[in-house]
Amino acid sequence: MHYTLPQLIALDERFPTQRKLLLAPSINFGRELLAALAHERGSWIGWEVATLATIAQKLALVDLAERETRRASDVAVADTISTAFDDVATSPGFSPELAALTWSAGTRGAIADAILELRTANVTAAQLSAVGEIGVASSLAAVLRRYEQLLKPAGRLSRKHDSDNSRLSRFFNHVSQVYSPVFTTH
Repeated sequence: MHYTLPQLIALDERFPTQRKLLLAPSINFGRELLAALAHERGSWIGWEVATLATIAQKLALVDLAERETRRASDVAVADTISTAFDDVATSPGFSPELAALTWSAGTRGAIADAILELRTANVTAAQLSAVGEIGVASSLAAVLRRYEQLLKPAGRLSRKHDSDNSRLSRFFNHVSQVYSPVFTTH
Protein backbone atom coordinates (compact mmCIF):
# COMPACT_ATOMS: atom_id res chain seq x y z
CA MET A 1 0.00 0.00 0.00
CA HIS A 2 1.35 3.42 -0.97
CA TYR A 3 1.85 5.72 2.01
CA THR A 4 -0.62 8.29 0.63
CA LEU A 5 -3.48 5.82 0.28
CA PRO A 6 -4.76 6.21 3.88
CA GLN A 7 -4.99 9.99 3.39
CA LEU A 8 -6.83 9.53 0.09
CA ILE A 9 -9.25 7.12 1.77
CA ALA A 10 -9.85 9.62 4.59
CA LEU A 11 -10.53 12.42 2.10
CA ASP A 12 -12.79 10.17 0.07
CA GLU A 13 -14.80 9.26 3.19
CA ARG A 14 -15.05 12.89 4.30
CA PHE A 15 -16.04 14.23 0.87
CA PRO A 16 -17.65 11.26 -0.93
CA THR A 17 -19.25 13.12 -3.85
CA GLN A 18 -17.44 16.47 -3.92
CA ARG A 19 -14.81 17.33 -6.48
CA LYS A 20 -11.32 16.49 -5.27
CA LEU A 21 -8.06 17.39 -7.01
CA LEU A 22 -5.10 15.03 -6.62
CA LEU A 23 -1.85 16.87 -7.34
CA ALA A 24 0.65 14.26 -8.50
CA PRO A 25 4.10 14.27 -10.08
CA SER A 26 2.59 12.73 -13.23
CA ILE A 27 -0.90 11.99 -14.50
CA ASN A 28 -0.12 8.27 -14.70
CA PHE A 29 1.17 8.15 -11.12
CA GLY A 30 -2.01 9.90 -9.94
CA ARG A 31 -4.19 7.48 -11.88
CA GLU A 32 -2.37 4.54 -10.32
CA LEU A 33 -3.05 5.99 -6.86
CA LEU A 34 -6.71 6.45 -7.72
CA ALA A 35 -6.89 2.91 -9.08
CA ALA A 36 -5.51 1.69 -5.74
CA LEU A 37 -8.12 3.85 -3.99
CA ALA A 38 -10.87 2.34 -6.14
CA HIS A 39 -9.54 -1.13 -5.33
CA GLU A 40 -9.83 -0.34 -1.60
CA ARG A 41 -13.09 1.63 -1.64
CA GLY A 42 -14.86 0.49 -4.80
CA SER A 43 -14.75 3.83 -6.64
CA TRP A 44 -12.98 7.13 -7.09
CA ILE A 45 -15.97 9.41 -7.55
CA GLY A 46 -15.12 13.11 -7.72
CA TRP A 47 -11.37 12.71 -8.08
CA GLU A 48 -9.37 14.49 -10.76
CA VAL A 49 -5.64 14.07 -11.29
CA ALA A 50 -3.52 17.10 -12.12
CA THR A 51 0.14 18.01 -12.28
CA LEU A 52 1.72 21.41 -11.82
CA ALA A 53 2.16 21.55 -15.59
CA THR A 54 -1.51 20.81 -16.38
CA ILE A 55 -2.69 23.44 -13.90
CA ALA A 56 -0.18 25.98 -15.18
CA GLN A 57 -1.16 25.33 -18.81
CA LYS A 58 -4.79 26.02 -17.96
CA LEU A 59 -3.84 29.23 -16.15
CA ALA A 60 -1.62 30.39 -19.01
CA LEU A 61 -4.07 29.59 -21.80
CA VAL A 62 -5.38 33.15 -22.19
CA ASP A 63 -1.92 34.77 -21.99
CA LEU A 64 -0.53 32.42 -24.61
CA ALA A 65 -3.55 32.84 -26.88
CA GLU A 66 -3.27 36.62 -26.69
CA ARG A 67 0.34 36.34 -27.87
CA GLU A 68 -0.70 33.79 -30.52
CA THR A 69 1.74 31.40 -28.94
CA ARG A 70 1.56 27.81 -27.82
CA ARG A 71 3.79 25.61 -25.74
CA ALA A 72 5.88 23.36 -27.93
CA SER A 73 5.67 19.64 -27.28
CA ASP A 74 8.84 17.74 -26.39
CA VAL A 75 8.82 16.21 -29.88
CA ALA A 76 8.49 19.64 -31.53
CA VAL A 77 11.34 21.03 -29.40
CA ALA A 78 13.62 18.09 -30.28
CA ASP A 79 12.72 18.42 -33.97
CA THR A 80 13.39 22.17 -33.96
CA ILE A 81 16.77 21.68 -32.26
CA SER A 82 17.62 18.96 -34.79
CA THR A 83 16.68 21.30 -37.65
CA ALA A 84 18.82 24.06 -36.13
CA PHE A 85 21.73 21.61 -35.87
CA ASP A 86 21.33 20.62 -39.54
CA ASP A 87 21.08 24.26 -40.62
CA VAL A 88 24.35 25.33 -39.00
CA ALA A 89 26.45 22.15 -39.18
CA THR A 90 27.83 23.05 -42.62
CA SER A 91 28.46 26.71 -41.87
CA PRO A 92 32.00 28.12 -41.66
CA GLY A 93 33.41 28.04 -38.15
CA PHE A 94 31.31 25.08 -37.05
CA SER A 95 33.33 22.40 -35.29
CA PRO A 96 34.33 19.84 -37.95
CA GLU A 97 34.37 17.08 -35.32
CA LEU A 98 30.79 17.87 -34.32
CA ALA A 99 29.66 18.33 -37.93
CA ALA A 100 30.97 14.85 -38.74
CA LEU A 101 28.52 13.42 -36.19
CA THR A 102 25.30 14.89 -37.60
CA TRP A 103 24.19 11.36 -38.54
CA SER A 104 24.32 10.16 -34.91
CA ALA A 105 21.11 10.03 -32.88
CA GLY A 106 23.23 10.09 -29.72
CA THR A 107 24.92 13.31 -30.81
CA ARG A 108 21.57 14.87 -31.66
CA GLY A 109 20.25 13.90 -28.23
CA ALA A 110 23.32 15.36 -26.53
CA ILE A 111 22.96 18.59 -28.55
CA ALA A 112 19.28 18.85 -27.63
CA ASP A 113 20.04 18.26 -23.95
CA ALA A 114 22.82 20.86 -24.04
CA ILE A 115 20.63 23.47 -25.74
CA LEU A 116 17.81 22.96 -23.26
CA GLU A 117 20.22 23.12 -20.30
CA LEU A 118 21.78 26.32 -21.66
CA ARG A 119 18.34 27.91 -22.00
CA THR A 120 17.35 26.79 -18.52
CA ALA A 121 20.52 28.41 -17.16
CA ASN A 122 19.79 31.57 -19.21
CA VAL A 123 23.09 31.29 -21.06
CA THR A 124 22.92 33.28 -24.28
CA ALA A 125 24.52 32.44 -27.61
CA ALA A 126 26.71 35.53 -27.25
CA GLN A 127 28.02 34.35 -23.87
CA LEU A 128 28.73 30.92 -25.28
CA SER A 129 30.45 32.36 -28.37
CA ALA A 130 32.79 34.34 -26.13
CA VAL A 131 34.34 31.07 -24.92
CA GLY A 132 36.11 30.43 -28.21
CA GLU A 133 36.01 31.04 -31.94
CA ILE A 134 35.97 27.48 -33.25
CA GLY A 135 35.03 24.50 -31.15
CA VAL A 136 32.13 22.85 -29.42
CA ALA A 137 31.14 25.96 -27.44
CA SER A 138 30.94 28.19 -30.52
CA SER A 139 29.15 25.43 -32.43
CA LEU A 140 26.58 25.07 -29.64
CA ALA A 141 26.18 28.85 -29.70
CA ALA A 142 25.38 28.66 -33.43
CA VAL A 143 22.82 25.90 -32.83
CA LEU A 144 21.29 27.86 -29.94
CA ARG A 145 21.08 31.05 -32.02
CA ARG A 146 19.42 29.20 -34.93
CA TYR A 147 17.05 27.34 -32.60
CA GLU A 148 15.83 30.62 -31.12
CA GLN A 149 15.36 32.03 -34.63
CA LEU A 150 13.25 29.01 -35.59
CA LEU A 151 11.03 29.35 -32.52
CA LYS A 152 9.88 32.89 -33.28
CA PRO A 153 7.94 32.48 -36.54
CA ALA A 154 6.39 29.21 -35.36
CA GLY A 155 4.79 30.96 -32.40
CA ARG A 156 6.06 28.26 -30.09
CA LEU A 157 7.63 28.47 -26.70
CA SER A 158 10.05 25.95 -25.35
CA ARG A 159 10.24 25.40 -21.60
CA LYS A 160 12.52 28.37 -20.92
CA HIS A 161 10.18 30.81 -22.62
CA ASP A 162 7.10 29.35 -20.95
CA SER A 163 8.23 31.49 -18.05
CA ASP A 164 8.27 34.85 -19.85
CA ASN A 165 6.28 37.18 -17.58
CA SER A 166 3.10 35.17 -17.69
CA ARG A 167 0.72 33.68 -15.19
CA LEU A 168 2.42 30.41 -15.97
CA SER A 169 5.73 31.78 -14.70
CA ARG A 170 4.25 33.23 -11.55
CA PHE A 171 2.36 30.03 -10.88
CA PHE A 172 5.41 27.79 -11.40
CA ASN A 173 7.61 30.01 -9.26
CA HIS A 174 5.09 30.13 -6.43
CA VAL A 175 4.17 26.46 -6.52
CA SER A 176 7.74 25.23 -6.83
CA GLN A 177 8.68 27.19 -3.70
CA VAL A 178 5.67 26.06 -1.71
CA TYR A 179 5.14 22.48 -2.85
CA SER A 180 8.54 21.18 -3.92
CA PRO A 181 8.82 18.81 -0.91
CA VAL A 182 5.60 17.10 -2.05
CA PHE A 183 7.30 15.59 -5.08
CA THR A 184 9.34 12.87 -3.50
CA THR A 185 9.24 9.31 -4.73
CA HIS A 186 10.14 7.47 -1.56
